[in-house]
Amino acid sequence: CVENQPGRDMQLTPRSKRVIDLAFDEARQLQCNHIGAYIGTEHILLGLVREGEGLAGRVLKKLGVDLDVTRLQVQALEGYGERGTSPLKRTPVSSQTMDSGSVEVPLLRLNDEARQSMIVAEKETARLGESLVSTEHLLLGLLDRRENAATRILVKMNFTIEEIRVELLQNITMIQPLSDYDLPFASPVIRALNFAYAEMKQDGKQEIGTEHLLLGLVQESESIAAKVLTKLGVEKGIREVMGAETKPEEKAD
Repeated sequence: CVENQPGRDMQLTPRSKRVIDLAFDEARQLQCNHIGAYIGTEHILLGLVREGEGLAGRVLKKLGVDLDVTRLQVQALEGYGERGTSPLKRTPVSSQTMDSGSVEVPLLRLNDEARQSMIVAEKETARLGESLVSTEHLLLGLLDRRENAATRILVKMNFTIEEIRVELLQNITMIQPLSDYDLPFASPVIRALNFAYAEMKQDGKQEIGTEHLLLGLVQESESIAAKVLTKLGVEKGIREVMGAETKPEEKAD
């Protein structure tokens, strides 16, 4: 059934492809390089944490999800270490190919849980108006079901699924896909862009303008730029100009 498999035309960002490659690497190591090594949700979680630079990895790191601790929790799952098997082994997809570059073979080794998480990731990508599956969509896919291996491990490490989801969604904006293409945004810059996006919405516009960027920088209070702009009283001036520009339109209505 097509609904039970990720789409044949699923497209991943470079970072997401890297995550799947890392997930497969983790799976092979944990399953003693067994010829039938498969990828489960626990391996995708490890891939996200290990990649670390995508939005999902940054959120997990911010919340305190540690790679070594997570790996130990995966190893503690009942059944690991026994002839390269796993407690959640399912029959991998063997007949489907995906247009996903170097990760085509690893994707064919998804077990049932991982396959379902990828289906959700694909749906989240479409819901958020994107065309490529990014790391945040992969994480949303993992969080969708509370009884898969990944979520059970997170709960066992005293993280709540809701806190991770909320933190992740708070960081997803229209500008986030840019950071998935290796643009080196520092955390204050991402926060400033988030503020700029919120200013654009409040302003009733469809695009982020330079005025929104300045307001975003001002609101990112920890940055040097914010301190300089605040000292110069830039925010008041910008809002006055923006208000003056909207008044003629209001009169025309």
